[in-house]
Amino acid sequence: MQYITLRIPIIDTGHDEQTKVEKMHEEIDELLNEFCIWPIDKPAAMSELFDVVQVMLGFILAGGKEILVGEDVTMYVEEFFRKSNEDHIEKMRLYAAERGWMV
Repeated sequence: MQYITLRIPIIDTGHDEQTKVEKMHEEIDELLNEFCIWPIDKPAAMSELFDVVQVMLGFILAGGKEILVGEDVTMYVEEFFRKSNEDHIEKMRLYAAERGWMV
């Protein structure tokens, strides 16, 4: 299986949970809107997808700060993303096997 690497900056916006939820809704709506236009503007859609991932990272960062009060949470965020990525890879392997996808 081949992979790509993504780099997402760890940015602490300081937003509360409700503001993060509202921002996530906004970013998801913007992503969905990119798929309502034909032909699909792939760079614009990718930009919106990265915005969704960035907001998600903010949720993970906030969770890490609650667990590791006063400590650097960089490793927590990296480990969370690593584990989530491994879970996704395993899910895609299963889907590929079940659905006859080429990987």
